[in-house]
Amino acid sequence: MNYNLEEYLGIKVAKVRNSIKNEMELALIPYDITTTQFVVLVKLCEKDRMTQKDLALETNYKQSALTLILDKLEAKKLIIREAKENDRRAYLIAITQEGRELEKKVIVLAKELEKRILENISENELNVFLNVLDKIFNNLNKEK
Repeated sequence: MNYNLEEYLGIKVAKVRNSIKNEMELALIPYDITTTQFVVLVKLCEKDRMTQKDLALETNYKQSALTLILDKLEAKKLIIREAKENDRRAYLIAITQEGRELEKKVIVLAKELEKRILENISENELNVFLNVLDKIFNNLNKEK
């Protein structure tokens, strides 16, 4: 049986993901943030003052990788780490006013890119696609 790598689902998904990430990275250059920093920034604007563990779960980033992202966002004064009451070892990650202002600007870029991505795709096609992506994600993240 012949197998064409280009037909493999994982390769197709990776190509699309990489194309989206590359486009977003280019759009974010003037704002001096990366796509991973963008994801964390937007998540904190949605749900402020989270522990690093909760933020890792919400963004699907490993805690070790998230530490580096948070260090960079903190250096840019976009977030702060606050000591958590009753637990000196834990911190809450909070968005700063500068972070909120930047999020408002970069979310516009994300919406413009999404509009380009979804050109010529019907609402029904999008809903089916998103449903299938959710099912794939759930299949991969079932308890083993």
